[in-house]
Amino acid sequence: MKTFILLSVLLFNLSMAASANALTLDRATQEKLGIQSQIPLPLPIASQQYPAQVVLPQQSQQNISLSHTVTLLNWRIEPYQAIQSGQALAQLFSSTLLEASHTWLIARNREQLVDQQLKREASLFEQGLIPKKRFDVAQSEAQQAQLTTRMAAQQCLHLGLTEKELKNMIAQGTPIGEFTLLAKVSGRVLKLEATQGHSISPGEPLLSYQSGDTRWLEFALPASEALKISAGDKLTIKDTAYSATLVGQQPERNTAQKVMFLAKVEQATDLMPGQWVSLQLNSPSLKTFEIPRQALIHINHQACLFVVHHDQIDTVRVERLGSTRSGWQVRASTLNESDQVIVQGTAAVKALLDGEARE
Repeated sequence: MKTFILLSVLLFNLSMAASANALTLDRATQEKLGIQSQIPLPLPIASQQYPAQVVLPQQSQQNISLSHTVTLLNWRIEPYQAIQSGQALAQLFSSTLLEASHTWLIARNREQLVDQQLKREASLFEQGLIPKKRFDVAQSEAQQAQLTTRMAAQQCLHLGLTEKELKNMIAQGTPIGEFTLLAKVSGRVLKLEATQGHSISPGEPLLSYQSGDTRWLEFALPASEALKISAGDKLTIKDTAYSATLVGQQPERNTAQKVMFLAKVEQATDLMPGQWVSLQLNSPSLKTFEIPRQALIHINHQACLFVVHHDQIDTVRVERLGSTRSGWQVRASTLNESDQVIVQGTAAVKALLDGEARE
């Protein structure tokens, strides 16, 4: 038993090594050993198209909400519209902002008064008319007023005002509660969650959007077709210039008759979530074939075939997909439709390889 295992390991190493992947036998010897071969039957993927639904990667879906109560005055966008960073999304009113802007104006006016007082105190101190302690108090009050104004301005910016709107408020001299909601990132609007004229509570979503331009396609294949494709295969979408890359199966959605798959499409901003497209499976990276049952051998638990090219016999690794009445369905990246697969005499070839392995 130990000898058999050792020979199997040696044979596996022989078959996998590029320098020891072949056995040379002339035609006469092949005939004496009863070696016969035939071309494998290719199993093309069905030519019909399959319906696929466009979905969004979960991490790309975002909601926009605010930390304070607002009233939606009007929308500046529509559902499924592409948006750019900095673009106006909606006009809103906030009583919290109105109060904060009033506080900022008061703080700014006080800062100006305190600054004027500091200039007077500085002049008097330079003339020696007041002590340094009095000048230090005025300087401290001016610094505190500046800090209060900055904090009030930051609060207004946090509540939705822009720097430009702050400057306009200085010119007008009156507090404002209306502001424009701007997009922070580029993407596409999915849904307007709020209704015009209604009040929106803190944390309640105003709208949902998708950032980035990646789309996913969900589609189902019959179990027999599902065996013929692998992750990384390229797919095409009918009536578009897009190609999709197969990501893999979705095990939690599979049934006995259907297998659910997911494919990724890049740079597809005009494919809308929920949209249905026709998906064409083409050019899988691994080709599939049907071979006679006796052609399949196992070397160190790995399914293989012997392929003959004139006087040379190569060992080809395959993946067994399933069985048919007449043989096996297999998938291999290095097997071609014109290759001659040995269907009789595999035991003799394997014995010869065993002999070379022992040597």
